[in-house]
Amino acid sequence: MRMVRKLNWIFALFVLVGLFTGTVVFASTTATASKVADIPNLLYNAYVARSDQLNLTYTGKMTEITQASLNTALNTAMAKNDYIHFTMKTYGYSTSVVNGKWLITFPATYWETASEVEAVTAKAVEVFSQNVSVTMNAHQKVKALHDWLVTHFEYDTSMVEHSAYAGITGGKTVCQGYALMMFKLLTAAKIPVRIVSGKAGGQNHAWNLVQLDTKWYHLDPTWDDPVPDVSGRVVYSYYMLSDPEIKRNHTPVAGYPAATTYYDQTLISLITSDKSRASFYNSFLTTLSYQYSLPSNTVNNATELKTKITTAIRASQTSLVFRYMNKATFLNDLKTALKGTNKSASYSMSDYSKTATTNDGIVTLTLR
Repeated sequence: MRMVRKLNWIFALFVLVGLFTGTVVFASTTATASKVADIPNLLYNAYVARSDQLNLTYTGKMTEITQASLNTALNTAMAKNDYIHFTMKTYGYSTSVVNGKWLITFPATYWETASEVEAVTAKAVEVFSQNVSVTMNAHQKVKALHDWLVTHFEYDTSMVEHSAYAGITGGKTVCQGYALMMFKLLTAAKIPVRIVSGKAGGQNHAWNLVQLDTKWYHLDPTWDDPVPDVSGRVVYSYYMLSDPEIKRNHTPVAGYPAATTYYDQTLISLITSDKSRASFYNSFLTTLSYQYSLPSNTVNNATELKTKITTAIRASQTSLVFRYMNKATFLNDLKTALKGTNKSASYSMSDYSKTATTNDGIVTLTLR
């Protein structure tokens, strides 16, 4: 006698799902498992193969299959590879009992076919070979690949295209496609990379985490390619940021590696430790507007301020720009520093958001 008992249908929908156009036909996969621990690998292999459905017969203990164990299996499968995860359009499962055994069906839809994934991989390898030289270190490679991406992709304001494949074939995609392509580019460069999901600007959003010299940094290529698109423009506003920096307007979901290092300090350290590339680091500090993190452009107190002003007077210099470490005391410190110089001064001050400190600012000082 064949007994079928339909149980709960539980469907997990990926957070960045949007409008999907077109019809792609995939094949179903059939498998058997006797242990819950085997299910994630079976799922992952089915997703890699772009199977539209995994039909799984479970021969282990009936009590081992629960909503919690199946949700864990799905999450474990997704965690194996961010590219696979973020090219899933929808995924979920349904359960039945047939002749005393669990029959678990895992349906799935995708933003890219297997051949399209291969095309993206091949394009990433091509871009890497054409834009990265053997003399570059990881920092230079990330910059080169970031620059290629933001100058070759354009944000899809219609929000129809969600894949890296759409980006390399039609030139347009949303944040998901940018993050996917960055993942493939850095993977080609053998640089550890993750795809982060969360919120930014009040909307669902995806960006990257990049690991350099054991330290993680946030990289948002989409927000470094603002709308409207400008041919050849490269922006670094969301390039290699720490958690506090990215969280000013991005909210990642939990579970990602911590990004606790400020990139300005990394570059300043590399100027000393990697002297053969010091000119690159110095130039890139300015490009990233980190030049005011350098000790030569930083003033800590009234004594140092007086020295800087005195040096400028001797050089007949009337305008100074520098980072002051205590905005609250600057006016009084300036009055102290000007004593005995026969000079007056005017100034403007702006916040400096490039470091962990919050009480420093950029001062533009004019001497009269």
